[in-house]
Amino acid sequence: MLIPMVSLLAAAFPAMSAPARDYHLIGFNPDGQLVYSMMISCDAEDAVFGFLVVADEKGNPVRKAALGNNQVKQHQCRAGEALEAQAESRAVGEQLSLKATWAKEVKLDQPHRFEGPNGASLELTATDDPDKGCQLFATWTQGGRSTTGLLARDRSQEDNGGCASSTAEVVFRADGGRAAVAWNIDLAEVPGYLAYVSARDLASVELLDAGAGKKAVADFAATAAGAGFRVGDTKTARAKRTESAVYARKGFEAEARELARLVGAKEVGVLDWNTCCAISVALAR
Repeated sequence: MLIPMVSLLAAAFPAMSAPARDYHLIGFNPDGQLVYSMMISCDAEDAVFGFLVVADEKGNPVRKAALGNNQVKQHQCRAGEALEAQAESRAVGEQLSLKATWAKEVKLDQPHRFEGPNGASLELTATDDPDKGCQLFATWTQGGRSTTGLLARDRSQEDNGGCASSTAEVVFRADGGRAAVAWNIDLAEVPGYLAYVSARDLASVELLDAGAGKKAVADFAATAAGAGFRVGDTKTARAKRTESAVYARKGFEAEARELARLVGAKEVGVLDWNTCCAISVALAR
């Protein structure tokens, strides 16, 4: 997904509406759901709540349970208290935890490659940019093909050097077709980030209204989402078309061909202009 991961949290991970400090991954359960822990902090030192979360393939939490003995030391934490009131018991949390070991936490002071099953691998690189802040790039490799995209961006610690000391955890699905990433900045006041990663997750899609109309664009956005694509932006094309067209950056041709089939485009062109996404779909009238 070529958009900041933080933008996905509200939509893909609704449980993150409270001020989360960090995430830690356990793994995917037999149903293909992600199991992870979430720490809620309303204050840099106090009012910390821990929860175990089970999320579906879209990131929606389907189970939440208390993790350990949540208690407030000095200050109120209404967000944490509200989640605790909705959560299941600690005993349920222990059952949901799969009784598995936690994912290994890796410091991203240099690029790190995580190896998964069936030839899948994920390389994460954290870089500091004076204008854009701390950025996390992901390269997904499988079946002899690699795709790279911007996974997340954090501007809250531009002057604190937090990017080089940030950490990541990665867990792969049993078939190797997808991974989950938890990215934590080493500063107490900075929230963590969480996302799914695969070639398709990195293939964010730009939809251009080239005469199709708002309803048709919205309908195709739903179709693309149903096929597992993330729509990163929707805008009006500079010119109207009589036939729909699809354009892709290098490495995303396979995903673009599937979108071309869905929209009825005859071929896939080269995406060589500056845009947010890996694939651009121009929808004709």
